[in-house]
Amino acid sequence: MNPEEIIQAFLNVWETNPNDIFTTSGAIAGLEELNDMAIASATDSNTVFVDKLGKWCAQYPKLTDEIFAEAENQRKFKLKNNIPEPETAPKKPDKTLDNLYPKIPRSLRDRLPKS
Repeated sequence: MNPEEIIQAFLNVWETNPNDIFTTSGAIAGLEELNDMAIASATDSNTVFVDKLGKWCAQYPKLTDEIFAEAENQRKFKLKNNIPEPETAPKKPDKTLDNLYPKIPRSLRDRLPKS
């Protein structure tokens, strides 16, 4: 996986917060650290940033699993000519984390190619 795919997967998990994963994985306690890292890493390459993000995520295995599952879903989606599989329930954006830590998603979005 390239760094942009990992960043996109993390951002998707961030925006949808499936099963309240940031709380259930315990990652909610480390969001201040992630926020500080995102700010301090503004000039780092995506590769360096993803390495730091990976080290942060390693503290939260359930969150890491969710991010990798999302990345795999993105790959499957691309391989199927952009025909999405039906979902049992649509993913709705959860803005709670955005409201608390707005610099994290902004930093992630800035790292992705503009479409």
